[in-house]
Amino acid sequence: MSRFWNKLKENKWIHGESFPKADMATEWCFSFLGDFLALSSKGHKLKDLKAPQRWRPPEFNKLKLNVDVGVCTSLKSSSDGAVVRDHLAEFAVIMSGLQMVAELKLQNVSIVSDCLAAIQLINSNSTGCRDVDSILLDIDKLRSVLIGCSLSFERRDANLLAH
Repeated sequence: MSRFWNKLKENKWIHGESFPKADMATEWCFSFLGDFLALSSKGHKLKDLKAPQRWRPPEFNKLKLNVDVGVCTSLKSSSDGAVVRDHLAEFAVIMSGLQMVAELKLQNVSIVSDCLAAIQLINSNSTGCRDVDSILLDIDKLRSVLIGCSLSFERRDANLLAH
């Protein structure tokens, strides 16, 4: 509890936020402890909560919002970010990358994605009656005017720079 209280003081000093009353902080700690104990009683172990997980794209016709906050106490700064994606997001990002290549008049660029299904669909040049067909046509038109631009799949662990 005292470590938590000291962190609250430090946070006030760094960010200038209001300092909570002791009873509110105590109530939060007990709530957090209760949640932790409930997870523990269901067989969850702390190491399970820290196990690496892979990001999964959202289900068809659903949105997924990923959020995060980073704090650098030595610089007394913080930042946050949010990304909303749907099942078409990979195609939109590929299109955006191709547009950047065109605007910068770059040549012989290899664009890689960790979404195998998107790469296969783009490279197949097939058409149909799918919700992605309009963006596939746009991608195909843009690729036709780019010189030496290739699109390929790389596993996520080989494409960490983009993450």
